[in-house]
Amino acid sequence: MLLIDPGRGSVETLVGAIDAALGSGLPDLLVSVQIPAADRRRAALEALIAEDHRVGFGDALTVVPAVTLRMPARARPQPRTLQQVVATLNGERLARVVVPLAGRPGAKLVAEGMGSGTRKLKPGPLGLQTASARRAGAPPPQGSLAAERAEHLRHRARGATMRARADRSQNRLSRERLQVRHERARLRAAEERLGATGAPEWVRWRSRAALRRVAAVPSRAAALGNQARSYGKRARRYASDRFR
Repeated sequence: MLLIDPGRGSVETLVGAIDAALGSGLPDLLVSVQIPAADRRRAALEALIAEDHRVGFGDALTVVPAVTLRMPARARPQPRTLQQVVATLNGERLARVVVPLAGRPGAKLVAEGMGSGTRKLKPGPLGLQTASARRAGAPPPQGSLAAERAEHLRHRARGATMRARADRSQNRLSRERLQVRHERARLRAAEERLGATGAPEWVRWRSRAALRRVAAVPSRAAALGNQARSYGKRARRYASDRFR
């Protein structure tokens, strides 16, 4: 049996709590709204739940249950929340299982049984939400198709983020290389103009150009060596594949 504390919630809030409780999947679950007969909200609720024998009021349900659940009207358990709470209560033979509502001090879902001891659970893993929370739901159980799909989507989103980050880095590198080339071309043009002003400047300009060519020889030789080694590896791989 599930007892709902109406508090100051509106009729819409109470109906939402009843629908969430009935959608829990617990077999033979009875829902009792603890609202007095003098309350003005009771007449509206009676018209809405008149056709459902699973829902009643505190003074109408006389069944003595083995497990009693209590929750405020603003609690919104997901389809597997109450099942996990009852399974924990019965599996560990506890007297009480308490699940506080996130963002609601003092509000909690309580399950009472015939055992001994009390255990407090976190609302996040159970999917226990409030009426004002986003309907994101709890993460799907491990090993299910929904869990595999969520993991796939998470990895795909992470891969897209990494690709976008790599593209931004490559674009920045290309811009920096282009800027360096422009600076070099501008510097060489300025040196050429300066060398045309007289013989001493022309000699210095040609000397600097010759020194730059000499300094570039080791790096060009290293590049040619790397290229030759790469071609050699390709040739050996191709020859080994042809031999096989």
